[in-house]
This record gives sequence, structure tokens and C-alpha cells, in this order.
Amino acid sequence: MKLALRIVGSNPLWLAYWTVALPLWVLGALTIPLVAKMGKVKTRPSTAYRDKRGILAWEWEWYNWLFGNEEDGIDGAEWYRELHKDWTVYKRIVMWSAFRNPTNNMRFWPYVNPRIDSGRIKWYGNYDAQVSGLSTGKFAWSYTWQGVFSNLLLVFPFRGSIYRAWIGWKLRPSDSRGISEDDYRFPRCGFGTQLKRIGRVINLDSK
Repeated sequence: MKLALRIVGSNPLWLAYWTVALPLWVLGALTIPLVAKMGKVKTRPSTAYRDKRGILAWEWEWYNWLFGNEEDGIDGAEWYRELHKDWTVYKRIVMWSAFRNPTNNMRFWPYVNPRIDSGRIKWYGNYDAQVSGLSTGKFAWSYTWQGVFSNLLLVFPFRGSIYRAWIGWKLRPSDSRGISEDDYRFPRCGFGTQLKRIGRVINLDSK
């Protein structure tokens, strides 16, 4: 009963986040290609991470506040740039920032996104739902929260594949043991919604 009440209680906050984020996502998808076409980009150190990694950013800092990407740069992560090295920089920016991560820097906003505090992490379910689901081929789940911020993670089999679905701030049960400074969530823990195929069901009886 307590778990059900917690999940139901999380719904308004998840909905409120999406009510704000969705219009901004559309605005980013419409304006990022135009700003990129104008060439309003520059290379500078990240303002969010302690390693001061060099990133490609927008010249307009007010635009970076929402539509920038302090983790990977507006032209994508290193693996993405390597994968699409035959693309122009403009195309990488548009595909990465306009359609894949249009409001990436929203996750660094204070009050909207928490700093992970291991002492305040609480959870129900599987400690590592993804590992459990992949290893057993069966349904696994976790519900993790820190104060008002929460995450529901489901891992389930469907037609021979294993899928992962989550909604909420990207909190994990393992955060109760602390979080590395190298973790991309270290500056602040952002919100996410995702449905992704992560593996296939292995028939152990056939071995």
C-alpha cells in the first residue's frame, strides 16, 4: 500500500515536469537548426563538470542555459562524433541537440533537479533491476526516491527481447552507497523517460 501511494503521489510531479519540458523540447527542435545554421557556436570548458572538459557550445550563454549540453557538447558525445564522422558538424548538432537532446541542460537547473545525497536515497524492488532482468529473463523493477524526486524502472521480457522502461529522475538503488564524481549525474540528477530494448531472452533450458 505504501509503495502504491508513493508511485501515485509521484505522478503529479512527473506530469508537471513534462508539462514544462515538452513545449521547450518543441521550441528547441524548431530553433536549434536555425541557430546552428547561423554558426553561433564556440568551444569552451564545461561549466558543470569538474574536469572542465572542452565542449562545443552556443555563443549565446542564455541559449546554452536550456539548449546547450554541458556533458557532451552540442555536437554529441565522443562515440557519437566518431560514429558519424562523415557528417558535417551542422548535421551532428541538429541530430544530437535538436532531436536527441533538445533540452539537455535543463537537468542542471537547481531546485528542478537534485544533487544525489546517498543518505536520503530510499528504494523498493530489485537492487539492480537491469542486471536481474537480463540474467533471469524475467520481470524486474525498482522504485527509488530522494525526497520528492523519484524514479520508476521496469525491466521486462517481450517477444524474445528484454526491454527497459523508466520515468522520473534517474535515481538508482545503488546511489544509497554513494556516487562517483565521474558519474554523469554527479552535478545534478536529471529527469528522463525511456523505453529501450537492452537484450534478448536467453533460454537456459536449451543449454
